[in-house]
Amino acid sequence: SNKIPKVKYAKRDAEIVKEYLINVCGIPRENIMMLTDDKAALSDLTAYIEEWLARNVTKNSFVFVYFAGHGTPNPEKGDAYLVPYDGEPDFISKLYPLSRFYNSLDNLPSENIVVALDACFSGAGGRSVIEEGKRPLMAAKIEKVGKKAAVITASAGDEISQDLDAKRHGLFTYYLLKGLRGEADLDSDGWISLGELYNYCQPKVKEESRRLGYTQTPKVFPEPLGEKANLKIAKVR
Repeated sequence: SNKIPKVKYAKRDAEIVKEYLINVCGIPRENIMMLTDDKAALSDLTAYIEEWLARNVTKNSFVFVYFAGHGTPNPEKGDAYLVPYDGEPDFISKLYPLSRFYNSLDNLPSENIVVALDACFSGAGGRSVIEEGKRPLMAAKIEKVGKKAAVITASAGDEISQDLDAKRHGLFTYYLLKGLRGEADLDSDGWISLGELYNYCQPKVKEESRRLGYTQTPKVFPEPLGEKANLKIAKVR
């Protein structure tokens, strides 16, 4: 949409995350669906999240959903939305509700579902937009993630997620990738678990954002992760 500034590195982030999922996480290329730019309209998000996943996911599947782009809050209710390529924050019907996204994941037969969101839902700038003339009144409710998905978000509900221009990535995505590549193997067992990935990214992003003059604190839900912390995501090569 002309009204919304482009998220500088979102497409590049998605492309490189895809390569990492194939080469580092061992996910077969044909099992990955990548939606970018005009292929990431509301109808595309709806079709792939609600139909394609349902058709392709079995009880034993590992599901990884990565989103880089804008989020937006509803300032009155605090609900959070993903902004599709053709989305506009002034029209709720052009946005994809986070609650609907998690509900769709809950309907899948697999219990092994990880979501990484390099977006933010505060409406305060960065990877977040808000309806013109509106002011964010409260932190967006991002912690209601449903029963099945474990979710890592780039920032807290009242913060902004920024880009790391020096590396041409979203700040969160940059450390997510570094972690997957092996730096997050905190117990040196040759595997990156979800808990390790979060425990690596969180302080790195927080520290780097402070150095750049703001605060961005990745969050994980459910908090605490419980059993999901042990979910193996990547093998260190």
